[in-house]
Amino acid sequence: MAARFTRIAVLADNHSGHCVGLTPPDWWFAGTANTRQVKIAAIQQEMWKWFTREIDKLKPFTHCFHLGDAIDGKGERSGGTEQTSADRGEQAQMAAAVINHVGAPVVVMVHGTPYHVGADEDWEAEILPHLKAAKVHLEGHAFPLINGVQFDLKHFISNSDAPHTRFTALAKTRLWNVMWHHVQERQPDAQIVLRAHIHEYRYCGADGWEVVSCPALQGYGSKYGARRCQGTVDIGFLVYEIEGNGTWRRITRLARLPHQVVQPLQL
Repeated sequence: MAARFTRIAVLADNHSGHCVGLTPPDWWFAGTANTRQVKIAAIQQEMWKWFTREIDKLKPFTHCFHLGDAIDGKGERSGGTEQTSADRGEQAQMAAAVINHVGAPVVVMVHGTPYHVGADEDWEAEILPHLKAAKVHLEGHAFPLINGVQFDLKHFISNSDAPHTRFTALAKTRLWNVMWHHVQERQPDAQIVLRAHIHEYRYCGADGWEVVSCPALQGYGSKYGARRCQGTVDIGFLVYEIEGNGTWRRITRLARLPHQVVQPLQL
């Protein structure tokens, strides 16, 4: 008997706990006259409403993959000034609310960046008790096999300052998997390789395989992004549909949010 049809939500980099991370309603800024917080509250509401609306359109999901940086951490580099809450236990509850909204009975998570999720602790583990899924897996590097389609999930991927060389990291990631499988014989031969970390949606591939850097679920507005980064940022998530015979397709949902459009400084 053929395996059943599966629909997988792929989430990454929601940075819950950051003011422009994906924030469930219980943690929105509200009842404030502070100009900055009013602006952030609008972004929080806009992002959550977009996320839940787009997820709800595609339900039901059989699986949810989360590719790391589910929480933002203590925010040491900004003195905690960008955190809705610096309590990582509370951030874990926010992140769980994000994953629970997907409603998938199987959740696979991979660890994120130590700066965000703990250099000496694994704070993603604190998310697990709050999840409603029947099966939950948390690994550093995961290789789920679904309907004969082999995935390779990991958070980190390198990047480039030049737009035209950003695909090099994707191709390199594919080559490492090929070498691990065919030369070392220590990894499965992955058809779909998923990475996160750089908050940018890019993909490369050929017949039967692809490597994708996933969009993020954190909005624009971090101090680090505004002051240090110049590359583009993509907000959104991916969905993979896999038929019982192993054929698959990728669905992309990217947000175009009015409150995330930079306005000219009128002088």
